[in-house]
Amino acid sequence: MKYKILAGCKLYDQLDQLRQRLNQVQNEASYLATKLEAKEWVPKYGPFILGGGISGLRFSTPPGPNWKRAHTKHFRDTYMPHPTKKVMQIIRQSIDELPTVSAAELNDLLNFDSDNTYPGSGGQTMTMFHPAIKWMDDIILIGINEALVYTPVDGMIEITATEYKELSADKKVTQPS
Repeated sequence: MKYKILAGCKLYDQLDQLRQRLNQVQNEASYLATKLEAKEWVPKYGPFILGGGISGLRFSTPPGPNWKRAHTKHFRDTYMPHPTKKVMQIIRQSIDELPTVSAAELNDLLNFDSDNTYPGSGGQTMTMFHPAIKWMDDIILIGINEALVYTPVDGMIEITATEYKELSADKKVTQPS
């Protein structure tokens, strides 16, 4: 199921405020990563987090013994402060205290149940924890798996997959940075 939300409606304004909060938490994480002299950072990840926080930092060269590899399975060459090194506890605390935006905030605005399950390939049961969202200049696009039962809230206009693709291609996407 694909939906669009047009600028000027209450839901658009609420989702735009959420986007602004996402930008704010991403900027806070970026600022800390820069202070730590990381060349890149990986946002905190998980099915219940939309953005913010830090899961790992990338440096130009390996950072030394006070750092340990983080999430090598998912993010190559990322590091986090070593948890047992006293000198790193303040840095780790700063990272742990970074704000995030939860998927629940999006789900609440869209009246979306994060316990939605649907049959996946190979007989697996899949869970969609939050809808896909694309913020654009004057429109917001929402994508929800077709196998789910969902009732849109006021302000959501159902569109075809073709229109969704066209809108995605025609408009500048202004995803949180």
